[in-house]
Amino acid sequence: MSKLRNNFTLTELADKYSFIRELDLYKFYEELDKLYKDEGNLNLRDTFSHLGVEDPDLMKFLKKITRILKGLSNQEIFVDKLTKKKDKHCIYLKYWLYDKLIIDGLQKHDIKIISDFLNSKKNDLGKIVSSDKPCKFHKLNLNDIYELKNIFDYSEILHDTDISIYDEILKDPKYLNYLKNGLSLYRRGKIRCLSGKKNEYCNEFNEYTESYDNYKTKLPYLSCREKFLSSLLKKDTTSKGESLRGDGTNEHTLDTVFYTLLKKDEIDEKIDLNKFYKLLNTYNGTHTPKICDSLKDEHMKKKDSICKLFGRVENILKKWDDIIKVYNKLDPKESCSYLNYWIYDKLGDIDGTPCDIDNFYFLWYDYYIDISRNNTKNKCYNDKYYVFNTEELRNKKKMFDFLVYYNTMEDKFKETKNDRKKDYCPYIKGIFELYKFMERKNDSNSYMEELKLFRNKFSNEELNYLEEFCPDMCLGFVFNKKLKTLCPFEEFSSPELVKEKVKPCENLVSNNDYNFSNLPTTTIYNSLNSNITTNTYYSTCERLIQFNDNHCGIYDLCTKFVRNLKKLSRMEVEKRTDYCEYITHWVYDEVRKIPNIVLENMNDTDALQISQKGKCSSKAVVRAPLLLRNWGHIEQKTARKRMQMPT
Repeated sequence: MSKLRNNFTLTELADKYSFIRELDLYKFYEELDKLYKDEGNLNLRDTFSHLGVEDPDLMKFLKKITRILKGLSNQEIFVDKLTKKKDKHCIYLKYWLYDKLIIDGLQKHDIKIISDFLNSKKNDLGKIVSSDKPCKFHKLNLNDIYELKNIFDYSEILHDTDISIYDEILKDPKYLNYLKNGLSLYRRGKIRCLSGKKNEYCNEFNEYTESYDNYKTKLPYLSCREKFLSSLLKKDTTSKGESLRGDGTNEHTLDTVFYTLLKKDEIDEKIDLNKFYKLLNTYNGTHTPKICDSLKDEHMKKKDSICKLFGRVENILKKWDDIIKVYNKLDPKESCSYLNYWIYDKLGDIDGTPCDIDNFYFLWYDYYIDISRNNTKNKCYNDKYYVFNTEELRNKKKMFDFLVYYNTMEDKFKETKNDRKKDYCPYIKGIFELYKFMERKNDSNSYMEELKLFRNKFSNEELNYLEEFCPDMCLGFVFNKKLKTLCPFEEFSSPELVKEKVKPCENLVSNNDYNFSNLPTTTIYNSLNSNITTNTYYSTCERLIQFNDNHCGIYDLCTKFVRNLKKLSRMEVEKRTDYCEYITHWVYDEVRKIPNIVLENMNDTDALQISQKGKCSSKAVVRAPLLLRNWGHIEQKTARKRMQMPT
């Protein structure tokens, strides 16, 4: 039995966190434990014989359970006084049983016998457990019991406790991770046990969630407490790692860096988004205590700020028909979407918990229900709310604003006289990195809408264009599922480190026979040989760094070679043959310039066989990393051949 799993019994958890002793669950558990320790004088060998029980430990366990059932039946403890929630009686009894099964390490066969025995006592259980539904024990294996116990610990210990308790949980990562795992198992069970799926685990899980998940009757979203627990190990920050502070009154409408780029090219007002944001900023609201009467203080850190913001939104919604007339080119759904992202910005400026944000949407939901009864022509509500934290709100708005403006930006990219167009590239790379981050963190569908918008915006053709416009920024890798980040190799090597290891070369060989400057194709060769300013191809060429001292320039040539092959792969088929020949001649010329390489040996390597028939294709690009890494063996092969030569 896992020692780690055994550390999370209810007794251990209560020793760690004193607040657990005040829970109904703990009081119920303690009373059952008293009966469990009092075996009584029952001689039940004949009672268990029909179950095929021979193991003395199992017989002892069944004897103790029988003692508990008898004690409950005789009202030696009054369960109604321990908890007023009748539907919890069966849950608490099961919780106690799971805890004991884990402690004793009973196996699947034993657990099956125990389940059969308890189900044979359903009439007795019906008298003991004050619930409208029968208390049924399913035939689970030990791993199922571990998981369900973990889910119970999360939901019963944390879900209804004051949110201030979470600060205490945060102090010990071991216990925090255990409780967070309970949340993960609960969410996974929601998918694994979709309604109608029949197996013992799902039957138990679905029965439990029916009584536990009362929250879903209000809104079908992930609980703010669940979201808060998910983010406890990382304080909510913006994508740049800056802590968020404010009260929702910040009147900035767009990301500062993004707005500066748009403003310089005078395109910030070319579409209605920013103008719409500014119009919404002009609306103030009245904060009255009545607005927030329905909110529970213990769930919130920023109640006043939330109420003030909703006062503004309420004022906007009252005048919504007039507001959308101002920009009549906008579809009403588009206007509603703009309002939602404006709200994301305001909520993101409030340093609140997911429960603060959640309560804002409860206010909006209640208001929406009220106005739905009126004759308001246009209505606006966020029906795609999945309980957000401040980081998610800021990221969602940043991505949305970029996507709305992208087509207008692209028009500026294509202006030949625009000297500032390359200034957009670092910001575009940041957005693509944000996409990869959002994709990884979308387990609760927080970023579903923005990810879909991004994928619809960037086709393969558009990505190829951006790779040309913003070279060496890994933009073409954005939809590569194998890469968790946009440029993973940048995490392992900084530009300074590469610069230190790869020193500039001096006195490289120059050969007039391969002087391309006099050819009409000079522009092509200059493009092939243009410098790469980033470490985009570090992961492919890093093995060659160790040979750069003796073969100066080989690392830089490798990175250029990969860059050029990638460009080849994106070309139309009829253009590839000529371009491949240019690459072949160019690479031979560059290899000749690298010191201490014997050209006769180059024919023995795979790296330069791209000139052969059939190698000028996408297959050459796919094989390029492997081929280039073979270059590192040039020196060894040359040395071996020299050793074999007669003196």
